[in-house]
Amino acid sequence: MSDLDDRLTALDPAAGQPYQHRDLDALISRITAQPRVTTRRWWSNLELKLASFLVAGSLVAAGSLALVEGAAPTLPALALAQGRATLAPTATKFATGPVQFYEEIDFHASDGIPARAPSSPSYPVSVASRAAREAARIAAVFGDVGTPANDGTSWTVRDASGASLDYESGGVPQWYYSSSSPSVAPATASDTASGPVPSEATLASDVAHYLAALGFGYTIAEANFGTSTVSATNASGGPVSQSTADVTYTVVVKGVSTDQSVSFTVDAHNTVLYASGPAFRVGAATSYPLRTPLSGVSALNEQQRATYASASSTARPPEVSATLTSDTISLASYRLANGSLWLLPVYVYRGQVTNANGTVSSRTWSELAVDPTYAHVGSATPSQSPGQFKF
Repeated sequence: MSDLDDRLTALDPAAGQPYQHRDLDALISRITAQPRVTTRRWWSNLELKLASFLVAGSLVAAGSLALVEGAAPTLPALALAQGRATLAPTATKFATGPVQFYEEIDFHASDGIPARAPSSPSYPVSVASRAAREAARIAAVFGDVGTPANDGTSWTVRDASGASLDYESGGVPQWYYSSSSPSVAPATASDTASGPVPSEATLASDVAHYLAALGFGYTIAEANFGTSTVSATNASGGPVSQSTADVTYTVVVKGVSTDQSVSFTVDAHNTVLYASGPAFRVGAATSYPLRTPLSGVSALNEQQRATYASASSTARPPEVSATLTSDTISLASYRLANGSLWLLPVYVYRGQVTNANGTVSSRTWSELAVDPTYAHVGSATPSQSPGQFKF
């Protein structure tokens, strides 16, 4: 090195020292654990009707991700942009016990939490380039033919019979179909059907038929079947009561479950009353290194400390202890800063919570599994277009 180089280096004390956020794990945990709140429309009562067997909530990043160069010879780094807080950080789609939003949890890993990282790919997500055209295409699969109309948040296709298809393009696009639009949405009259309804095998065959026609390419698993009698108001304002068969599936990509789901409800004549699901395809897999499940538990604790660091002793929520006994890999949807979407691996932890009153309950939590070495703070550029596909 020349004398000139030596003098220039001396003028820059940070030369040769790569930047890394001083508390990257905590930053990642705070951002990735915040769930997306989906829009609820007239079918919200239907969602409540199915609550006995639906997996609750939705896990989508509140923060954004961007792809930037320089993290590794062959892989771009994931750059996280700060997102806004919504619900408590431990409220996720994967929660199976009673969720308490106002509590501080001290997480402990049992011997069942591995100290060695597994492998699981990440997938870029593609969505339709023209939302109105996609709404019309999906509606036609259900026999709903009409001109798409936009209300500012979604595209709706409604035909003369009252059948309606809503297509929401925020986050992973979602479609919601109803065979009619009663002035009062249906409500559960009972948890069991009052008359005969199609069998589970028939309903499963219905779902397979419609998904094949939709052509998104993902698979489904973990069927949750149920029956009920629902009450509604018909187009003339009169009461209607009918028995239904219902099913909800988890969407699966390459054998790994995701935070997306598909639901169908049919009446006694096997007519589809309601249906919903995501509208996306995945691209080629990218295998990012993952952090260990054990370090993910540490990240959960960092998240809790960061969340309540500024709270006074009188304002802090009650502290409870959680022992995590097992973990599995799932895929959760994240929006990148350039507007595109990805499915990234997350750890879903299961464990026991000892509540303040001494009672014990089972719960689950999730944490981004991608190794934080590959994550850097970045600036969002939401004006760029998301990944798209054309039919």
